[in-house]
Amino acid sequence: MTKADLLLFTKLYVPQPRTGIVPRPRLIEQINNGSKSKLTLISAPAGYGKTTLASEWIQQTDIPVAWLSLDENDNDLARFLIYFVTALRQVEENIGGDVLAALDAPQLPQPEMLLTLLINDISTSGNQVSLVLDDCHLIINQEIYDALDYLITHQPPELHLVIIGRVDPLISLSRLRVGGQLTEIRSSDLRFTKKETTAFLNGLMNLDLSMEDIVSLDERTEGWVAGLQLAALSLLGHEDKHEFIEKFSGIHHFLIDYLVEEVLALQPSEIRNFLCRSSILDRLNSDLCDATLGISFSKRILQRLEDTNLFLIPLDDERNWYRYHHLFADFLSMCLHDEHCDQIPELHLRAADWFEQKGLVAEAISHFIAAEDYANAARVIESNAKGTLERSELAKLMKWVAALPEEYVHQRPRLWIYHTWALRLSGSKFNVVESQIGEITKALNEESTTHSQLKFGELYAQPKDEIRNLKAHLYGLRAFQGVYSENFPQVFKMVEKSKSYQPDEKFVWSSLNFALGWAYRFSGNLDSAFQAFVEASEISKESGNIYMAVSTFCRAAYGQVLMGKLHQAEQSFLEALEIASIEGSRQYPVAGYAYVYLSGIYHEWNDLKAARRYALEGIQLCKRVGYIMDQVVGLVYLSRIYLADGDLSTAQDVCQDAKELSQLMVDYVYVRRWVEDCQVRLWMAQGNYDALLTWVRTSDLRIEDVPDFKREIDHIILARALVALGIQYPARSYLDDALILTSNLYQLAETAKWNGKTIEILVLQALALHANGDIHEALDALETALLLAEPEGFIRTFVDQGQPMAELLQLVTPKEISPSYSRRLLRILESERQIQKKEKKDVLVSTLVEPLSKRELEVLKMLASDLSGPEIARELSVALSTVRYHTNNIYGKLSVHNRRQAVLRAHELDLL
Repeated sequence: MTKADLLLFTKLYVPQPRTGIVPRPRLIEQINNGSKSKLTLISAPAGYGKTTLASEWIQQTDIPVAWLSLDENDNDLARFLIYFVTALRQVEENIGGDVLAALDAPQLPQPEMLLTLLINDISTSGNQVSLVLDDCHLIINQEIYDALDYLITHQPPELHLVIIGRVDPLISLSRLRVGGQLTEIRSSDLRFTKKETTAFLNGLMNLDLSMEDIVSLDERTEGWVAGLQLAALSLLGHEDKHEFIEKFSGIHHFLIDYLVEEVLALQPSEIRNFLCRSSILDRLNSDLCDATLGISFSKRILQRLEDTNLFLIPLDDERNWYRYHHLFADFLSMCLHDEHCDQIPELHLRAADWFEQKGLVAEAISHFIAAEDYANAARVIESNAKGTLERSELAKLMKWVAALPEEYVHQRPRLWIYHTWALRLSGSKFNVVESQIGEITKALNEESTTHSQLKFGELYAQPKDEIRNLKAHLYGLRAFQGVYSENFPQVFKMVEKSKSYQPDEKFVWSSLNFALGWAYRFSGNLDSAFQAFVEASEISKESGNIYMAVSTFCRAAYGQVLMGKLHQAEQSFLEALEIASIEGSRQYPVAGYAYVYLSGIYHEWNDLKAARRYALEGIQLCKRVGYIMDQVVGLVYLSRIYLADGDLSTAQDVCQDAKELSQLMVDYVYVRRWVEDCQVRLWMAQGNYDALLTWVRTSDLRIEDVPDFKREIDHIILARALVALGIQYPARSYLDDALILTSNLYQLAETAKWNGKTIEILVLQALALHANGDIHEALDALETALLLAEPEGFIRTFVDQGQPMAELLQLVTPKEISPSYSRRLLRILESERQIQKKEKKDVLVSTLVEPLSKRELEVLKMLASDLSGPEIARELSVALSTVRYHTNNIYGKLSVHNRRQAVLRAHELDLL
């Protein structure tokens, strides 16, 4: 079940106009006139008829209109975006599908990426659509407004937004005003005119007031629609209407309480009790109200409330679901606390039971917590914890647990354990997880030693068996802690300890094989790692644990990448995507792992378009999983893609994003190494050798270290930096250091058959040897690299080295070493060199104050010759003063001061 499956679709129904409303054609026309702008803003205090006006307009417009009623729970950016997209899909079902798929996880993808997908969907649909966001004042999360600002800035003409709220949204309204892209309807527009007030009071409410009383009431309420409505309802119970109007006074915020009290006081006790006690519900239907209030006539009361216009707003066409006007609901809630405070916990409990029976777990938990029934809240959370984990909704589980007092979590070891798994799998800090493991271990040891049954026993029929299984979980968690701390002997030891308890759950067995896979991989044994990962995946598939099944299979596939088997790895990642498929094009968020590493493969194959698409998709989905490591890897691959495209600025920005994200896993060096490699590549491309030198001097990677397989032979990063510095500063010792290091690295990688890394090391070694003047040895190293790389189609490992690699490959070609492959690499290098040259020229030309005219270009060509000024004038058949005039213009446009500088600048810009 996805998040979208649990949406409250009544939030998406357009409120139906009440029968007998006052027509407002002047405002309808204003909205229609503004529908070609980006945004219509209907902003006014409570009770000005904003929603009613919008619903009236919808009944008259031919444009498809989607609706979203916002509430305080929508301040979560992910929840807001899910509702936003789902609302649009109610009228245009072909848009936003990929965005919803990317949002089906606890951790939000980058909003800009999601919104870009949505904007493109809307634009390519070609269909006009309007979306109304009602009660936007309840949104206080600036992230949401930033997302709206981005959307509006890049909004396609096919989309029109209508925002309704009591205060202005925190978006760039001034920019929209200046650009003529904003239509504003405010309280001054919404106030009833005297004509409308008369039509309402005497026409609709049948009060038969004199014009004097109408004018008086209009002035006192300042045309405030809700104030007039509340006053009219109060007047229905008074014989002397004139006297009531004469005594009716008070400043605005007191007016609300006065009128609502007058209305409520006139209702029968049955209605008053219903109104107050049902105010705990954000949405109402007769079945829910019956269950919550302990009555059997809610349907009749709801019908009466609607018939009497008592602030009940229908949320669907069938009149099954309703909500109270927010102002009225606030007042009712205050009345409930004043008059029925003792009933509040019981009301929440009944509502929780109803929601639980309907399978609406989140709402049930919310009401249990509101009732402070933490025991039942913990029970429901615990019963859904494993499934929540297996759907990769780690953040949701952690949020639920955070709302519980600690002792209620500790009374339920299953909940405690699964919460710890959520912390570990989400990449929480090592010490936080370690502390929690220690606390659970202590509690379990006390339980199994004393058999006191004080903590856990009363909750389980067979506490000893349960404790045995829980201890297996704990050792599994300790095995994962060993992975994160790079203590691989601990991993193997803890796995065996966990297995010795013979756990009943396949979740544990798959987790143990997962940990073993990591330990084998970082010990250099890729074959054993592959077996462990695949076994974990098979166990997970059998038990329906899609998250672990896909995750472990992707780790196995990445082992194939390390072995240089790119085509096999591609097929494995595609198989992982099949496992992650739900139905149609929908996928579990864990599919992001496969997309991320497919991006790396397609980048290596120089299919940058596909690589970028996979990277963006993968990053979005990985965010939803909540695991930081693969988000960082995805950002690093994306940075490399931009780097390959020559977009150094964007590549640097993306690398910075990866760096900032990696700080959330500060304990895990593996993640930091990916970022360091990314930054080293960028410094090389930027020619920033000072930064590169500083990193080499301050890095904890040293040439005297004994290389190992931790973090995928991370000394390759140091070798890359040393080779770049050696080529730049050949007189220093960097090349000698690089050759020592690459020799040691090659022996390690070649012995373990890590061919993917072997190719990378040989390329660096060849460059260092070439720069050092050892041409024969350089060609030998490159030949070995080419022979290993050609069958799998490696491209970027060579091409990313730029001109030094081009020079070396030119020496290779005459020797007929992989001739067609070498020539292909050279063609790509030359093509990229020409593109970079053109881009550099374009950048330089763009810096011109003004383009040169045709005559100025003719003069410039003459300036580049040996002709004197008078000779140029005779050659062009113009006066010498004319030549001087054009020459001065040329100097100004090229930002130079003399003839020599002008010629040099012209050559730089390819103008000659």
